[in-house]
Amino acid sequence: MPAKINARVTVRLTLTFSEAVTGFFDLDDLSVSGGITGFTIGRAGGKIYDVDFAPSGGSDLTVTLKANSVIGSDGSTTGPAQAVSVTAVWDATPPTVDIGVPTKISSTADFTATFTFSESVTDFVTGDVEVTGGTAGAFAGSDGDTKYTLVITPISGSNVTVEVGANSVSDGINTGPATAVSATATWGAAPPTVAITGVPPRINSTTAFPVTFTFSEAVTDFVTGDVTVAGGTKSSFTGNGATYALDVTPAGASDVIITVAEDAATGSDGSTTGPESAVSATATWDAAAPTVEMTGVPPRINSAAAFTATFTFSESVTDFETEDVTVTGGAKSNFTGSGATYSLEVTPVGGSDVTVTVAADAVTDGLNTGPASAVSATATWDAAVPTVDITGIPSRINSTTAFTAAFTFSESVINFVTGDVTVTGGAKGNFTGSGSSYSLEVTPAGGSDVTVEVEANAATSGSNTGPE
Repeated sequence: MPAKINARVTVRLTLTFSEAVTGFFDLDDLSVSGGITGFTIGRAGGKIYDVDFAPSGGSDLTVTLKANSVIGSDGSTTGPAQAVSVTAVWDATPPTVDIGVPTKISSTADFTATFTFSESVTDFVTGDVEVTGGTAGAFAGSDGDTKYTLVITPISGSNVTVEVGANSVSDGINTGPATAVSATATWGAAPPTVAITGVPPRINSTTAFPVTFTFSEAVTDFVTGDVTVAGGTKSSFTGNGATYALDVTPAGASDVIITVAEDAATGSDGSTTGPESAVSATATWDAAAPTVEMTGVPPRINSAAAFTATFTFSESVTDFETEDVTVTGGAKSNFTGSGATYSLEVTPVGGSDVTVTVAADAVTDGLNTGPASAVSATATWDAAVPTVDITGIPSRINSTTAFTAAFTFSESVINFVTGDVTVTGGAKGNFTGSGSSYSLEVTPAGGSDVTVEVEANAATSGSNTGPE
């Protein structure tokens, strides 16, 4: 049975069984929708049956052989085990095609025409396309595709018309398109283009600036109404031929966008308009001064070992130099960087704090200077080791009752843990604390003195360890 039908013409379905069968009666064993059963012929000793059907028209024709409708050659086994169906799809719609070519052309440069069919087609070849005003080149696409392409070389000064002939392709049952389809690329002078200059990339005030519009050729009909300004106002408009000027005053606190409308001007041929699409230029509002974050300066130091200070700005800046950084209590060397990131090596003199300061308005982002005020970071000189005072230990004991030992450091420390405390004559219990104060529960063993000792260099202040 055909995959598609498009007329009320009798179609034949051939049923081929795996073996000779009996008991096949078309009206009882076949279910039919979209048509009626006609003549049935059995052949090949009962293994093959040809059944004719008359489609109703306008709908798919589906024929189903019911399960267990025939008897095998052994006289007892029935089949098929499950119902088997086949469908001839009703398709009376011819394929259509859409041809894609440029609207306008102004040179003999090749362009590619596209042919997009409404469904998969066959038999579409170069000969089915007629080109006037140009020559056909490479053709691409194959049977079963929906899209084909053809390279076309225009003839100077001529419109190019591309036409697909009627009934040039087939979807397997219908031919199409029903009538010839064509598309035309109109020859015309190249449209004038325009460049917008004089628009600063960034602004931070309402000071007016002049904008220049330079066309690729002398134009007419270009007026102030052809220019739109968002975020500002227009004033003096002058010019002729290929060059025009417009003063623009920013409104403040917003970007200013200057746009020349599509087809705003007429070219020197008196008929071709341009630009082909709107052209814009933007002045971005930027009144924010660059800021800087300083990292790499240790909070405390206890030696003259050099460290690297890093300066990270909020945006790319220029004019940042080593002289823009002051260092007290140390010496500067090896200054590097660009854009938004810079670094400076600092060597402490020893015995005093080191303060690194970036001066106010040291850099510029091209429009604004910053930082708005000086920014500093300090490395505090700290060569004193932390000391500790142990309290809470009774001078004498006569029982195994637990007591709490308190450890008070001369400054905030880290890395002090229960393992840093040695207890003889007793056992350690709950250990707590942070910063400069810690505590430890101690349970005497009984019958002996209890000694609580903090090991040397058990804790660190971040730069020094102690106690000594």
